[in-house]
Amino acid sequence: MKIRFLLLLLTASVQPVLSQQWTENKKDLSFQLSQEIRNYSKVYDYDGNRRPVPDMQHWVSTLEAEYGLSNSFSVGFSVPFLIHNRLAADSNFNIASTETVNKPGDAIITVRYLYPVNQNLQVSAFLQQSLATAETDAALGLNTGYADYAQNVGGTVRWNKNNEVYATFDIGYRLRHDGFGDEINALAEFGFKIRGKIWFLGRSKGVQPLENGDDAVQGGNFGLFQQYEGLWDTGAGLRYNTTKWEFTGMISGNFKGQYSPASPIYFVGVRYKIFKPAEEESD
Repeated sequence: MKIRFLLLLLTASVQPVLSQQWTENKKDLSFQLSQEIRNYSKVYDYDGNRRPVPDMQHWVSTLEAEYGLSNSFSVGFSVPFLIHNRLAADSNFNIASTETVNKPGDAIITVRYLYPVNQNLQVSAFLQQSLATAETDAALGLNTGYADYAQNVGGTVRWNKNNEVYATFDIGYRLRHDGFGDEINALAEFGFKIRGKIWFLGRSKGVQPLENGDDAVQGGNFGLFQQYEGLWDTGAGLRYNTTKWEFTGMISGNFKGQYSPASPIYFVGVRYKIFKPAEEESD
């Protein structure tokens, strides 16, 4: 049971949340390289108390790109090209040797349609398709995804005021296959300009399983989606934004009471944007 409990703790770590909130203009192209780091040896139980676990590592390196097919349609690609999962040996939890997995996660293609309501408000709809590139047969169940060709459909609402303050909200329904349970995933973010090109950010994101899968199915993220109660993390950070470059750093943490890691989550990202040629601006 101790091994089963440990795998439960890692379940949500490899679940993708929404990968892009923006829609590029026609022929604009952007790239983002990001790194998320989780190291922990304690978790919160349902009463909000800390419980010891073996030393765990979960690092995710992701490359994202988005291209504007028109001023309303864009296509994006997101690939967690390296997921590092490590579970240290611990006799108290019947783990005889340290296990490490370094594999890619589930790559995702996104198609997004943007509808500008007015100068300050934009609404968009998106469809995401998983390419099932994750490792699903790792030792001790240290898998890097589901590899079930899931679809995620949802929408985004984004409000911006004079490029001084903004808020965005994403929500999606992920339709899983191969007996896995479906999920609701969401992201809320706000930001305001502190000075010059420096912004303060606040963000909350997470996944809530619907527990409508097949109990007999094993695999995916350890096959424990039915018992999992959802994982949400909230944090804050800074962003430095220029015309072409964007640098983001954030620190966040999970809510108590959900067997979630009791340690900070560190995120850094670099985004670069290539604009369409100047002579095509009138298109």
